[in-house]
Amino acid sequence: MFFYSKTISLVRCLKRFPYRTSIHQNFVSVYEFSFSPKYLLYTNTFLSILLCGSADFVQQNIEKYFSKKDRDYDFKRTWFMMIYGGVAAPISHFWYIALDRLVMKGSIHAIVAKKLLADQLICSPFFTIYFFLTISILQGQTVEKTKHEIKEKALGVYMVDCMVWPPVQAINFYLIPSHLRVIYIAVASFGWDIFLSYSKFKDSNIKEDYLSIAG
Repeated sequence: MFFYSKTISLVRCLKRFPYRTSIHQNFVSVYEFSFSPKYLLYTNTFLSILLCGSADFVQQNIEKYFSKKDRDYDFKRTWFMMIYGGVAAPISHFWYIALDRLVMKGSIHAIVAKKLLADQLICSPFFTIYFFLTISILQGQTVEKTKHEIKEKALGVYMVDCMVWPPVQAINFYLIPSHLRVIYIAVASFGWDIFLSYSKFKDSNIKEDYLSIAG
């Protein structure tokens, strides 16, 4: 709530400023328009698409840097990541709305603990499987290959998830207002999306490149 109250205070201050510049006016207008209840879902979705695409762009350049071979940029891969982000954002949007409505009883610490537990036991496994399933479908993989990949990679990704996301989500549930949560998670997950991109698209050649550099 501290971040939210400070942001609202800044907006109100800009509104009262007697000699507002066009920059101030534009900031207030864009903020109020983008984060209004009417357009919040669209804002969350747009930012998620942008950040997922950017994360894959970073990961592909990391792979190119460590690779001994000249690699062309894979635009389809980035497009697939953006589609994933575009579908994941609305699900996250309504997930946090439901979580706020369903988990209301108890102290603030009890409420946060319940939300963290629900997020790790329900949301995280769902999105881990959803990620591999969505990209695999977009790639045109066979059902058997998709099943094998999920069995091989999903558990490891989920274990890393359990180490990374609880502290991130604790901040989310303690401090971030509900209408800014998907955006906070989208920004916080930029590094996570880089990791997901690596986990999904890594191949034996990339693995050898990383090992050779590390050795």
